Amino acid sequence: MGFTSGDAGVLKIEGMGFFDPDIVTFYVSDPAGGKTQLVQHVS
Repeated sequence: MGFTSGDAGVLKIEGMGFFDPDIVTFYVSDPAGGKTQLVQHVS
């Protein structure tokens, strides 16, 4: 996953999740090994 703005750089997607009815989550890690979760609302 890459980003076009900011200093986030490239993140490796390690997993995905879906929470009904409208939330998608991405479990990611950065090049240094730091892990985080991104949450996206979809409609």
